[in-house]
Amino acid sequence: MVSFESWEREGKEKDTADCMQAQTPQQRKANDKFKKAQDAKRGKPASEIKKKEEFKSPISPIWLGMSSKSFCCEGWSQIYNKEQNGAES
Repeated sequence: MVSFESWEREGKEKDTADCMQAQTPQQRKANDKFKKAQDAKRGKPASEIKKKEEFKSPISPIWLGMSSKSFCCEGWSQIYNKEQNGAES
């Protein structure tokens, strides 16, 4: 690859296409998706543009974790106790 300095010394224009890396299929897909969203917004007033609203859970993730842990532990303890009581009879 030729550096920009050598291009300037030779009096040629800088061509960014020579210096850019190839685009991966994943990048191309993401860029196409972004372009489609931007094209849909183009020319519309700000009030008409649909904005994505971030989903916010009514319950904190901490409380969800604590309650799920207690439910799972309670369930396993009941299963364990039934097995122990059944074995004694």
